[in-house]
Amino acid sequence: MDQAHIRPSFTNAILEGSAILFVGAGLSFLSKNKNGTTLPNGELLKQLHTETGTKKVFPLEKISSFYVKKFGSARLYEYLLNALTVHSMSKELVDFYKLPWRRIYTTNYDNAIEFARHSSRGKLGIASTIASKFSDAETAFKNAYARENSKSRPNTIRIDNYYARFQLEHAAWIDGADQAFRLFKSGFNLLLKQIFKDDNRHYPFKAGRALAGLAAKHYDHWSTTEQQSFAGGCSTLLKKAQEWTTKNKSSHEDVSAMIREINLIMKRIGGK
Repeated sequence: MDQAHIRPSFTNAILEGSAILFVGAGLSFLSKNKNGTTLPNGELLKQLHTETGTKKVFPLEKISSFYVKKFGSARLYEYLLNALTVHSMSKELVDFYKLPWRRIYTTNYDNAIEFARHSSRGKLGIASTIASKFSDAETAFKNAYARENSKSRPNTIRIDNYYARFQLEHAAWIDGADQAFRLFKSGFNLLLKQIFKDDNRHYPFKAGRALAGLAAKHYDHWSTTEQQSFAGGCSTLLKKAQEWTTKNKSSHEDVSAMIREINLIMKRIGGK
C-alpha cells in the first residue's frame, strides 16, 4: 500500500471503531498535574534520586525501594499521586482519546485516558489480564457459585455475567483453538441465558464485546462446523442487541459497541 492510501485507511479504521491504540509515556507532555506541571517521564527517576541524595544511578524499582526505606511508603504514595494525577489536558488530546477506539492499551501509571474519557462523558472499561491468574479465577468462580447456590433462593445472574466475560477473555488469551472454542460455547450459553430474560439489562452485551479478540485469534484455526457455530452465535447476539435497542428506545454504549464489533466480525469472516 502506497503512502497516499495509508492515511485514509488509518482514518477509516479509527472512525469505524476497528483501530487499536497503544499509548506510551510520550503523550504525557500534553497533560498537567495539580501542581500545574507536565506529568513526569524521565524526570520522575531523577527526582527520586535527588530526594534520596544518591549519586549512583539506579533503576526505578531499586530507587523506589530505597525511597520507601528512607522516607516511608506514605510519602512516596503522596508524591506519585500528586505527580501522576491529571488535572488538566489539552483539548487536542481529549479529542484524540474520544475517538471510537476498539481498545486502548497502556502501561502508563497516570490517569490521562480516564480523565479524557470522563471529561467527554465516555465510559471506559479497565482490564488487567495476568495469564498465571486464570486458574485462581476459576477457583474463585467455583466458590462464588457454591456460596450462591447454598442459599434458599439463589440468584446467579451477576456471577453468570462475570463468568461469561471471564471465559470469553480467557478464550481469546490462550493458544489452543479447541479449548478456546469450548470456552466460547460455555461463555456464549451463559450470555444467552441472561439475554433471553425479559428483565435483562445491558450487562450481557458488555460481555459479548470480547468476541472480537476471540475471532481474531482462533477463527481461522477452527473447523467449518465450529466456524459456523461461532458465526451463528454472533448473529444471534447481534439480533438480540438490536431488539434491546428498539425495545428500550435508546442506545447504551456497551450495546452499541457490541453491535459495531459484531458487524465488523461478520464482515471479516464473510458472514458465514
